[in-house]
Amino acid sequence: MSSLAYTEVLTGDLIQSRRLPVTVRKLLPARLAAGLSALSKPLGAGASPPPARAACYEVSRGDSFQIVLEGGGLRAALFLMAFLEHGQPPAAPLVPRLALGIGRAEYLELLPQGGWEPVPRGYQADGDAFMRSGDLLEELKRERRRVGVRSPWPEVDAEFRVACLFLDDVVRRWSTAQAAAVMMTLRGETQLRIARAHGVSQSAIAQRLRAAGIQAVEALLSRCDSLLAARAAGQTEPVV
Repeated sequence: MSSLAYTEVLTGDLIQSRRLPVTVRKLLPARLAAGLSALSKPLGAGASPPPARAACYEVSRGDSFQIVLEGGGLRAALFLMAFLEHGQPPAAPLVPRLALGIGRAEYLELLPQGGWEPVPRGYQADGDAFMRSGDLLEELKRERRRVGVRSPWPEVDAEFRVACLFLDDVVRRWSTAQAAAVMMTLRGETQLRIARAHGVSQSAIAQRLRAAGIQAVEALLSRCDSLLAARAAGQTEPVV
């Protein structure tokens, strides 16, 4: 049994993967590993860890994967959507579909505490977090949606459905430069650090983030995080 009260599981696949050349599908494991490493690695000296970390993950059938997260599931999903869709060469687009399941987990072996680098590993797991994630992925396929959340609380899921529709639409509109700035922001980087990493001015990064709608994105992610934390604590609404 996981030591976490609620485990967050991302189950995903690539949209229209059968239309992709095998050489492109083969990029998924490496791109997924790179994305999870970028999401999970520590930030600069004195910075806090990012709010989403991958505990373990597995790639199967060449176009499907599952990630067990230590919190921050929706933020991680948004990061991976941007990373896979905008972070690879244009000749090799990888468009993921992601189902976040939240619930209890059993028979789940996590990496030792303090391990930052996620690694692919086989694991035995069971519990409603995994079942919700798998069932939701099939629902997303039928409804042609790209991201969704399924939790123990139906009324929370209704709010998350609206949030996910918004986030999906936003990601589709990002340019490569905007997505790069947003991804670093989601990891907790400052505008100055992002500017230095990309060799541009801080004002240029600020402009990219405004155009990407980062204020609305961050507000929505914070609302979703607070809502889940409140429900997990037995409260009906986040404490303001």
